[in-house]
This record gives sequence, structure tokens and C-alpha cells, in this order.
Amino acid sequence: MTQGVWAFGGTVERVIERAARLSAMGDCRGAARVLVRAVGDELDNPWLVGAAARALARDGQLRRSERYFRHALKLAPEDWETRIGYATVVGRLGRVAESCAALELIHDQLERVIAEGEHRFGLAATAWLGSADLALARFELLSGELAEAAKAERRCVRWLMDADGWEEATSVFIDAVEIRDGDVMEEARGLLDSGVTSPGLVALLLHDAVIEQNQPMRGLEVVLQAVSALAFPWVDTLAELPELLSALDHALRRAVMRGTCAPTTYERFVGLRAHVDDRPNAANVA
Repeated sequence: MTQGVWAFGGTVERVIERAARLSAMGDCRGAARVLVRAVGDELDNPWLVGAAARALARDGQLRRSERYFRHALKLAPEDWETRIGYATVVGRLGRVAESCAALELIHDQLERVIAEGEHRFGLAATAWLGSADLALARFELLSGELAEAAKAERRCVRWLMDADGWEEATSVFIDAVEIRDGDVMEEARGLLDSGVTSPGLVALLLHDAVIEQNQPMRGLEVVLQAVSALAFPWVDTLAELPELLSALDHALRRAVMRGTCAPTTYERFVGLRAHVDDRPNAANVA
């Protein structure tokens, strides 16, 4: 154990917890400083060195991050998180072909791990696969080519309904559609009709239906489909979603008063809204 680790409480776990708190507060530079200091002069702990490498990458210190990742890989060459982090930094440094080749290899290997049911990795294997896939999709977009954009779009759709990967998947999806001059709303509606969406796409569709088009019944249909599709609590994932649901509530109440919405339809919405945050699998509500 290094003197740096002792300076922060005596355990690697405490160091990483402190760095995580700083990162959550937006202090990426502080998090990187804590981890680099903790590594000290003894670069012998792959977990700590890898954490320092990731923190440096988040702070934009890419060349320094690459050096730490290289050393972490010498200590633990099979560590999935370190391999993905290194490949991502390489791409951000401009070596996109090298990065994509490494991420493709990781993707294929993790697909085999999951297919073969290697229980020692558990759910982490799926999370690693999502990280690799979304990083690869982001680099595919950099070419600006339509075929690569279409490939990135297909790759990210798989992760739109993943509780950890949906935000980056949504960003990649929108960028990919725009690169090929597609209609984001139209494609988001098509995905939702097929049972695929994300909190971000739900927010776009609700805003369009309720705010832009003043069509509360269409907004209600979006909510019904989202509840059936998303298997994790999603309403509080974005600040605008509760606001949009409140706007839909008001629009439906006005529609009931005008006689264009049945009271039982509004009651169904109220029941959905009351339960959607409380159930770990909201698909059981609809």
C-alpha cells in the first residue's frame, strides 16, 4: 500500500469513494488529483491505477490517462473496464481505427462471455458490453459517412432501454439520424411503436405532442407505450419529464371539460402516473 493511499484513510476503497464524491460534485480535476496522489510511487495496484486513468480521462488529460491505462493493462491485461477505457482514450486521441479495432474485439469477446453464461462476471459483463458498444458507435459517427452512421444507430438502439446506457445511446441515436438527414421524431415514434424507447426519446415525443402540437391524446399514448416498454423507473431520470407529465395532466383535464376526453381515460392516466415511479418494473402497470 502506498503512502498516497495512507494519506486518504488507509484503504483503496476510501480513496475511490472520495474521488467518486468529488466527481459527482463536478470536480473532475480534484478526483483525478486524489487518485493520482494515492497511486504514489508504487504503481502496483491495477484497480487504483485504472481508476486514476479513468479520472484523468474524465478531466481531459488524455495523454496522461493513456500512460496510466497502459500501466494498468500491464498489471491486469484481461481487465475489461481497463481495456474499454484504454480503447476509448486512444480514440479520443485521434487513433480512431486502432480504437475501433480494439472495441470490436472486446465486443465480440464479451458477447461470447454472455452467451456462454460465465457467471463469475454476472451483470457486469452486460454493462461492459454496453460501454464498449456505445464508445464504438460514437467513434463510428466521427467518419460522417452515412453507412457508418447507420451502423452506429443500429448498435445504439440495443441500449436505449438500458438503465445505465440509455442516455449515451439516445445521444448517439439522435446524432446518427441527423447525420443521414433523417427525422428524429418520426424514427423515435417508429421505435416506440415497436416497443423500444428511452427516457430521452419519451421526453422528445411528449414535448412534441403536448407542447408543440397540443394533442394530449397522443401524449397519453406515448406515456402508455413508455410504461409498457421501459422496465426501470424513468420519470425522474430527466428534470423535464415530471414537468411534461404535469402539462399532459392539465391538457387532459381541459379535454375532459371540453368533452373531447372521457373521464375514465383521464382516470387511467392518473392511475398510471401514481404507480409508474413506485414499481421496479413499470411494464406491469399498463
